[in-house]
Amino acid sequence: MSTNNGNKPLTEEQPLPTEIRQPIGNAFQSEEIVQQNIGKAEVHNFNISQKPIETDFWIYRIVVGGLTSTVLGCLIGAIALQISNRPTPELLTALGTGSLGALSGLLAPSPVKK
Repeated sequence: MSTNNGNKPLTEEQPLPTEIRQPIGNAFQSEEIVQQNIGKAEVHNFNISQKPIETDFWIYRIVVGGLTSTVLGCLIGAIALQISNRPTPELLTALGTGSLGALSGLLAPSPVKK
């Protein structure tokens, strides 16, 4: 028989509290319960005015690191294939140039209008 962390076995019935067992007679009673509990509700004011890309500097570093490692991996792979007299696959060239273009787009300064 399985147990619930040393508590009573899960197969035994445990009585529900009386508030849960008794059905609500009509909709007006449930509205009254909601009105009573309105003051007890917790209000959370989250400050989401800034975007995560503006506040979290690790996002930018991870993207730049990933693109840099892709460019270097493709470059080293192409050089190793040329040394062993094998042709360079087009996929390796496409990955390297695409990553280099994305990296240069990220690192180039944005144009400033005056």
